[in-house]
Amino acid sequence: MELHADKILKPDRLTFRQLEGHPQEGIFLEAVKEDALVHLGII
Repeated sequence: MELHADKILKPDRLTFRQLEGHPQEGIFLEAVKEDALVHLGII
């Protein structure tokens, strides 16, 4: 899951671990969650 999130976040120059405390953490996490659900079938 973390690797998939890193792939999604790469254009924003972020990693999954860098999201904690980020001003837009909730927005990014929701986008990662939705993408994972569609592409991986998991949350």
